[in-house]
Amino acid sequence: MKLYTISEVSKNIGLNKKTLRDWEKVFELKVYRDDKGNRNYTDYDIELIKNIKKYKQQGMGTNFIKEYINNCSFDKSNEECAATLIEANPLESIGDIQKTMAENFKSIMGEAIGDIVIEREQKLKEDLGNEISEKLDNISMNLRDEISNKVRKQVRVENQKLMLYLANNRKESKKGFFSKVFG
Repeated sequence: MKLYTISEVSKNIGLNKKTLRDWEKVFELKVYRDDKGNRNYTDYDIELIKNIKKYKQQGMGTNFIKEYINNCSFDKSNEECAATLIEANPLESIGDIQKTMAENFKSIMGEAIGDIVIEREQKLKEDLGNEISEKLDNISMNLRDEISNKVRKQVRVENQKLMLYLANNRKESKKGFFSKVFG
């Protein structure tokens, strides 16, 4: 008899390890453990888990699935198994189905709300990024204009100083030799 580790079963069936451990407790599965306490699944265990997964996907409740596990085995025919399951309390199954539907609804709504929140968050980031970019561009242009104006003003002041210096030098150059020397 071939035995499979929890990792192998997880990959094979498409369930995570936590779900497998939870189902072992909930459905009271008798999974073989080695000397170290590691779970080892048989082919029978894998088929049983596949059936549990199928019934869960169909919306069957926990009590119905427990009845299936307790009353049906691979050596019984489908008719014998069905007859046993019909004897199970249908109200419990309906209650389980309603509970499962409510849980599924909560899950779907949670995912939808999560998607909306993520979408709005991305839109807000995008809008905020655009607004910040615009403000930075405006600040940059204002700084450029302010610096440009200050430079122009400084150039005008320096030009005026130069004009005064040149005007004073012309007066000095028009004076005669004696007036330059004697003053």
